[in-house]
Amino acid sequence: MFKKLRNYSKYIIYFVVAALVLTGAFLGFGAYRNSSPAASSVIDPNYIARVNDTSIPRETYYQYLQNNAQFAQLSREQQVPYRLNLLNQLIERELLLQEAEKLGIESNPTDKEVKEQINKMLEAYNITEEKLKELLDSRGIKYEDFKEDIRHNIKTSNIIRKTIEHTYKGVEVSEDEIREAYEKVRPALIAVNIEGEKKKEARAKIEKALKELEEGKAFGEVAAKYSDLKLKDGDLGFIGRNNGFLPQEVLDKAFELEKGKTSDIIEGEKGYYIVKVIDKKLARGEEFEKSREELKDQLLKQKQNRTYQNWLRDTKKQADIEIYDPVLNGYKALQEQNYTEAINDFKIALDYNAAPIVYVYLARAYHGKGDDQEAIKVFEEALKDNSESWYLHYNFGNLYADIDKKDLAIKEFKKASELAGKDIQAHYRLYLALAGLGAKEEAEHESDIVKKLQKEIEEARKELQEQVNESRDNNELKSDSVEKAQTNNGRTENK
Repeated sequence: MFKKLRNYSKYIIYFVVAALVLTGAFLGFGAYRNSSPAASSVIDPNYIARVNDTSIPRETYYQYLQNNAQFAQLSREQQVPYRLNLLNQLIERELLLQEAEKLGIESNPTDKEVKEQINKMLEAYNITEEKLKELLDSRGIKYEDFKEDIRHNIKTSNIIRKTIEHTYKGVEVSEDEIREAYEKVRPALIAVNIEGEKKKEARAKIEKALKELEEGKAFGEVAAKYSDLKLKDGDLGFIGRNNGFLPQEVLDKAFELEKGKTSDIIEGEKGYYIVKVIDKKLARGEEFEKSREELKDQLLKQKQNRTYQNWLRDTKKQADIEIYDPVLNGYKALQEQNYTEAINDFKIALDYNAAPIVYVYLARAYHGKGDDQEAIKVFEEALKDNSESWYLHYNFGNLYADIDKKDLAIKEFKKASELAGKDIQAHYRLYLALAGLGAKEEAEHESDIVKKLQKEIEEARKELQEQVNESRDNNELKSDSVEKAQTNNGRTENK
């Protein structure tokens, strides 16, 4: 049974039919297929990855990419992370199917479920069942085969859902967790930092603040005078027990104090504090009881998701997973700061696909490893065949900026600007890079280019809108003329 579930073409055909057959749309992906797969064909030309003893076909992966039309709208830097993310989804899906097989989880969708799923599709694309049959027939797909593919998809989805549910079986939410999640406090705070200031002086400062409070001065006035945390009246607004902002000792004291009360000096690791409770929201009363079940459900879903994510993380660590695409595997290694592996993979990729983005990743891997001279050599080599690439010059400039070679960075950024043409996103990125270096004149120049391009885009948009309006008006005039002519003809015939 599970061998059939791994028939990815059947798993995907539902999406292919929905997105491609019904709409007539097809995301052309020839550029990717001609550029990257060859890079890893030396490893395995038929499979993109292996998960334990099961391999994922390359065809499956490409179909999955085609079904995610968002890919076509991504920049070159976004495409590799996106591709890796989609591959990870297929890997995680395979891990779930393998777990389901161990657990003996099954699913047998009924004819009613299949019919309901098809009806949802018909409604979504606003077509009749007869029209769907015609479309399928025109592409050589039998309607009964299509229904079986839908059944297969439902079956797979159900098995995956049941397996995920099994990973967090027994997870519950306690009454204390509900109360803690509901309760909030609204503190005002005076904070005197120890960092950068002698501890004795910080203590003296907070003691002066406490003395003035004891003398009757308003908390907000004292906070404005002494606190290093500049907030109006020191008011932090309502915060929960797990806010991640206040030191734990301050938070505990805030929940301990009665409304309107002020603490003594609280000593923390990084400073001294005085807290006043402006208001409290406690887990009691009608309002709490009304929100109890909703809050419980929310907390349960959060715990279940955390439990599942933890299971998935541990399962992936224990699994024997191999990615047969050096660009994707190299990027994964780069993200995990495994720079040696990343360098090896990107070098393999360059033997088959010398794309600028691969050079950029290789240089980043060398930089991450601390070998900046090699990183520089990578860019120099890349620019021999791609001297007109603004993107390479831009990233070369970023490398120089990272290693504190400001003049060389500016030189590369200026070259990138010359090559960027009317690419507004490129000029905006160059503006940010130059502004970050403190190169005011060059940054202003990029800012001016961006403004000019924005103006051109707006003018082009207005011109296009005018053309659309004019075309619509002409069509309306023609329509009116036809109606009048038809009316006149009718009158003539009546006569």
